[in-house]
Amino acid sequence: MEHIPGFVSQILAPSPKYHNSNYRAPELLEQLGSDGLPILVARPRLRHLQAHHLVRPCTQLTVLQRAVEKASDAGALIFAAASNWGNRGSVPFPARHSFRTMCMFSTNADDQASSFNPEPRERENNFAILGEDLEHPADPQRRESGTSMATAIAAGLAARIVDFSRQGDNATIERVADVGSLAGMTAIFRFMSKRAGPFQCVSPLRLMSERYRSNAREKNRAYVRESLHRAMESAD
Repeated sequence: MEHIPGFVSQILAPSPKYHNSNYRAPELLEQLGSDGLPILVARPRLRHLQAHHLVRPCTQLTVLQRAVEKASDAGALIFAAASNWGNRGSVPFPARHSFRTMCMFSTNADDQASSFNPEPRERENNFAILGEDLEHPADPQRRESGTSMATAIAAGLAARIVDFSRQGDNATIERVADVGSLAGMTAIFRFMSKRAGPFQCVSPLRLMSERYRSNAREKNRAYVRESLHRAMESAD
């Protein structure tokens, strides 16, 4: 995974083109989407806005919305962080755009929901994955926590799943071409999830149970393949 300063992490298709970019979020999403990148992570810097401001009309958010929609229409799978302001505000855009993005909340190492998560959304998927006490890649002494950390991990996991599905021996996975779509990855994340209060804690080991793990690589691959097949059978 390659970090692009400011807003977007580029998954699966690293390119120096976006390093030290001065693009703002909408320009980045539009450019990355048009380049055909399969998975994007959107993390707009809205820290200067108070949580209650996010419900008001905002030109910046309107432009960002159009960029998200354009990238989504181009086939990009977009992950977005739910925010870290607890119950002081609701899930912001673009994470609340459930028809275009996969919103990610955070858990601790014990698969419990993080205290800084905003309230889960009603009648929506509220996926959560590890986002606390993570080592900073540039400084081993520094620890980071937040839904942005969880979002990067979720996107990386999705990238590994998409890569696995594209390998030749996995063509038998149900609707294999849709694994990297929003509907497909949502079904797979549901399959991997267990309850963590009101959240759906994503547990990758559900694709490969410890008790069925073998020393034989092909057996393990076959088990994961079958897990993905069953998950995709329930995709919308």
